[in-house]
Amino acid sequence: MSLAVTLATTAFAAPPAALTTGGSLERPRAQRASPAANRSPPSSDQRERPSAKWRATRDRALRHTLDRLLGEPAAASGFWGVYVYSLDRQRVLYDRNGERWFTPASNAKLFALAAALELLGPQYRFHTVVEAGTAPDAAGVITGDLTLVGAGDPSLSGRVYPYQYRAPATPTGALQLPYDPMLAADRLAQQLVARGVTRIAGAVIGDDAYFADDRYGRGWAADDLAQDYGAPVGALTMNDNQRFVEIVPGAVAGAPAQVRLVPGVGAALIDNHVVTGHRTAVTVSGWPGALRLDGEVAVGSAGGVEAIPVRDPALYAAELLRQALLDHGITVVGAARARHRAQGVAMGAPRAGFTLATWESPPLWEILQTTAKVSENLHAELLLRLLGKLRGAPGASGEDGEVAAGERVVAAFEHRAGLAHDDAELVDGSGLSRLDLVTPAGVVRLLRYMNGQPEASAWRSFFPVAGEDGTLVHRFRGTAAAGVLTGKTGSMTHVHCLSGYVTTRHGEHLAFAIFADNQGQPGHSELDRLAVALVE
Repeated sequence: MSLAVTLATTAFAAPPAALTTGGSLERPRAQRASPAANRSPPSSDQRERPSAKWRATRDRALRHTLDRLLGEPAAASGFWGVYVYSLDRQRVLYDRNGERWFTPASNAKLFALAAALELLGPQYRFHTVVEAGTAPDAAGVITGDLTLVGAGDPSLSGRVYPYQYRAPATPTGALQLPYDPMLAADRLAQQLVARGVTRIAGAVIGDDAYFADDRYGRGWAADDLAQDYGAPVGALTMNDNQRFVEIVPGAVAGAPAQVRLVPGVGAALIDNHVVTGHRTAVTVSGWPGALRLDGEVAVGSAGGVEAIPVRDPALYAAELLRQALLDHGITVVGAARARHRAQGVAMGAPRAGFTLATWESPPLWEILQTTAKVSENLHAELLLRLLGKLRGAPGASGEDGEVAAGERVVAAFEHRAGLAHDDAELVDGSGLSRLDLVTPAGVVRLLRYMNGQPEASAWRSFFPVAGEDGTLVHRFRGTAAAGVLTGKTGSMTHVHCLSGYVTTRHGEHLAFAIFADNQGQPGHSELDRLAVALVE
């Protein structure tokens, strides 16, 4: 299916010329340069439309509703930023602290995704290879090591592309994983079998030297590193750098639960304190490679599955490939090992190698779509590093790493998109960092810019649809926003965000950003009420 056909159902019409010159999205600052496509003057017939008075009444009603909701006790204790912009009329409809700094959480992903889509193109593909120093001999023996060379591809897993929402499977009495964690390694091993390889006399090496060894973002909380969403970042990534732990109850309440790693490769230190009880609720804490499981698993149930991060992504990928080779009848003499490149060390000259297997990713737009729909932190971090590697200043990534180079690439992109220097201050690609800051108005400026680009249809397909898929699948059901609001979510302790596009019940297309910082109450009900008000 072509990209155009796939995305047709999610596209907005291109914004028409402005109906008014008032309420501009632009701030009166010399450094801001608005894209030419967003500066079309209003035509005389548009200025004289008889609906202008009616629209003004609707705008006042919207402002009144939003002010009322923000003044209610449940919302008044926090700090709110709300910015609403009409794409059709090219004017700001509402601004509450729109130019103030907020913690973006996963809304930060929008900047890395937008930069990657524009600078790399929707059809960009990653290439991962398995190579050896020489070709196999007549008996199929490789005399040296076998190397799996990563290039930043997030897609080496059992995930399905393009994204499609799948409801959780109905319990059947058996534990179910979200995908086959051996799929990528198996496909690579099958290619070696097809080439007649029978024996690897050396080791299986996972090589992630394409990016410097910089696994965690600046400003990430220590607690995040024990969670699957805080998995370490590396140029060789398999199964989102996580593995699964199956937790099975004992025979009676109070008995210790049993845990099993899936896949069962390599070593992982797990301190198991889960007991058999009357419900299933497990928490993970500690540090990657030395994790503690607490909680309980329901007696008589099939048990539960927890995703945990691996400690060394390149080593984990090598372990998976080695196991897949053994499963397919190829003898492997050596162990699995990893090859890294330290920060500050430039990339060496490519080694001469004989390619035995390849993995080609789906097109970039499909990867970006999944990244946004499920808010996958690791994928966003890989994109930031890739931008630094491919679009950074020559040699810069070798001097201070791909992350710093990627930050500069994204900042330059923001400037071209019409954002000011104080619209975004980002130090990672995912939004896990507590050092990230954005303004709601800056996010809307990004949304408006991307809505006018050639890649707009792909861009709009990235956003979860209210009540239907992604991180919004369980939100807005039964409200006016269901199916007509698409938004990128963001949340961390005391922070909730939602930014995206919505079509009002009168057919007007809006871009919006809603930020809630310093929130004492968990959840996002007040934020969702504001979003629904945009539709009505």
